Amino acid sequence: MAKRMLLLFQRIEAALPNKSSKVIQFIGSKQGEGTSTIAREFAKTLAFGINKKVLLLDADRVHPSHHGFFGISYGQGWQDIIRNKWPAEDAIYCYESSDLFVCPSSNTAMSTPELFDARVFDPFLNALRPNSIYS
Repeated sequence: MAKRMLLLFQRIEAALPNKSSKVIQFIGSKQGEGTSTIAREFAKTLAFGINKKVLLLDADRVHPSHHGFFGISYGQGWQDIIRNKWPAEDAIYCYESSDLFVCPSSNTAMSTPELFDARVFDPFLNALRPNSIYS
């Protein structure tokens, strides 16, 4: 799988050569498709295979899984940070002193579509950019 993830990264790099940081979004339409697995494998390949700084943001409010996969226990998720206007770094957890960071979903199944409103979500995403809080 790592070989496929490297190929995917190379294609993204070729398509966006002038971008110093990239936001890559993996979206699934239903549970069990493997979207979380692909996102995790991509993140692991970049962080451990080519030493890229990676932030894996879990947007699944109902079945968040990335923190569990990496054995990370957490207090706040990114929805808590947005709702309460807390510092973004309070929802970022480093995996074993590596360049892989996980930003878990809050532990709620509540529908929170307002959190994806660009006026609320964009400032949060900008705070997560490389060379900002987790550099």
